[in-house]
Amino acid sequence: WLDERLERGYYLGHHLIGRDTAIDKGVYIGHTSREAILVDFEASPLLQRYYQEAKERCEAIVQCKHPPFIEAIYSLVPEIMRYSEEDTAKLVRRLNVKEDGLISLERFVEQGYGVCRQQALVGGVLLEKAIEEGILKCRVSVDRNSIGFMGHAWNRVTSQAGKVYILNLSPQTYIGTLQDSV
Repeated sequence: WLDERLERGYYLGHHLIGRDTAIDKGVYIGHTSREAILVDFEASPLLQRYYQEAKERCEAIVQCKHPPFIEAIYSLVPEIMRYSEEDTAKLVRRLNVKEDGLISLERFVEQGYGVCRQQALVGGVLLEKAIEEGILKCRVSVDRNSIGFMGHAWNRVTSQAGKVYILNLSPQTYIGTLQDSV
């Protein structure tokens, strides 16, 4: 039954988050069964607070190589959400949200840890809000790849001119153009 829902691009009434899709109000599911992460900016006081902090950091940036808001997210997300496979797995087990059970991204933000998928979702939704407010003029998505049971997620930011930035918040961080990442 899960495959039928995925084919329509929705899970439990929320659109699926992926390459070239909106992030807010969506659900991110894994390439294998695990937690299904709901992103809801309006329902998340912490995401709202961190968005304001990112805007403040952006205003304080004087010199940078990349768009200031992207640099602000690059510095902020790893500070507020440390990378921990062990703690993330414990939280998922404790809340019993395995097998595509729904969990709010807010739960991970509250705990202050996650892995690449949670960090990319936080960075992505904050960038998406900046786009909605006109701070950035670009598109953002959460992209991923997988090999067997291993996977990785990051943000892809595409400017109006078509320049692609990669924002990899964990565990080996990277900020820069797609061209420079190769």
